[in-house]
Amino acid sequence: MAKLFSTKTSGLPSRGNPGDVYFAVDTGTVYLALGDGTLFNVNDLMAGGGVARVVGPRGEKGDPGPAGNDSIVPGPQGTAGRDGRDGAQGPPGVGKQGDPGPQGKRGDDGKPGRDGKDGDAGKAVAELKNEIQSLKATVNALLDMNKRAGEYIEWLRARAAARRG
Repeated sequence: MAKLFSTKTSGLPSRGNPGDVYFAVDTGTVYLALGDGTLFNVNDLMAGGGVARVVGPRGEKGDPGPAGNDSIVPGPQGTAGRDGRDGAQGPPGVGKQGDPGPQGKRGDDGKPGRDGKDGDAGKAVAELKNEIQSLKATVNALLDMNKRAGEYIEWLRARAAARRG
């Protein structure tokens, strides 16, 4: 299936997949990948000049350019400093710790389960186990289909060759 790509002219590949269309966003030029992968300049064809350019092979990577000037825009925040393990201990806190509160009552008189609505956890566990078994069966069936896919593709190829032959 043909695809449409948008890129700058400098980002065009030397060759493309047949039928793919490349739009150079910086120049507005449209290229079509021909059967041999050559990128054909469609704008030249539409202009009617009789000459249509194609994208040539990509050249070698150039040498790095010179270093640029320092930025005047502040950069991102740096990494956090040390956590103070080596520093001196701070002053003690203000005031004293309060007395503990009274002990709460025992939970013997509470309702079973969350909000007293689902005290039968065994049923939920059984449902979960059934769902897991169902998922395992589905995964195993998918794996089995995948193992047989190669045989099916070979059968299709042989059938197509017999029709042509």
